[in-house]
Amino acid sequence: MQLTVALVVRDRVAKLALDGATLLALLLLTVATWHGILSGLAACGGASSFIARTQRSTTRMKIVFLVAAPFWLAHNLLIGAPFALAVDLVSVAGNLLGLFAFWKREQRQADGPRSLSYPARLSPRHAFRSGHLSLGKLAISRARYRESRSSHDTGNIRAPTPAGAFDSSSRRKAELERATAGEP
Repeated sequence: MQLTVALVVRDRVAKLALDGATLLALLLLTVATWHGILSGLAACGGASSFIARTQRSTTRMKIVFLVAAPFWLAHNLLIGAPFALAVDLVSVAGNLLGLFAFWKREQRQADGPRSLSYPARLSPRHAFRSGHLSLGKLAISRARYRESRSSHDTGNIRAPTPAGAFDSSSRRKAELERATAGEP
């Protein structure tokens, strides 16, 4: 039910209201069909999972799912459901790996950038788009790259063009315009 609400409803307040109604129904059904500790474990696991799904932060969600995991693991172990137990173990492993990756990323950002000119948080593709060209550990700004390319395009030294003169690309463009306009 909560998955359907999460996929269909976009309004956060409506989603919380429907999820709250689902949680209330879960607790009422637990009391009405009480079968001892198994019902209590399922109710605690379901309530914790509900709280995890309502988190806006992915990190907090993973932490709360890890809080819910022992309830579900104990429940599935006691009822003898090996497939459900395996699914819960995979879920715990995935959440732990996700939290570890987040922790490592935070540690790298806290250590600072590897190079003064290379943005620490950007991948090479995003660094290129933001104005940095990444060449392994060497990074230069796009402006510096253009500046160095303009002085030696093919290895030849180019003299600065006088004001009003055409460079080779402007000359080609002008020739193309004349050819398409029918001029010789």
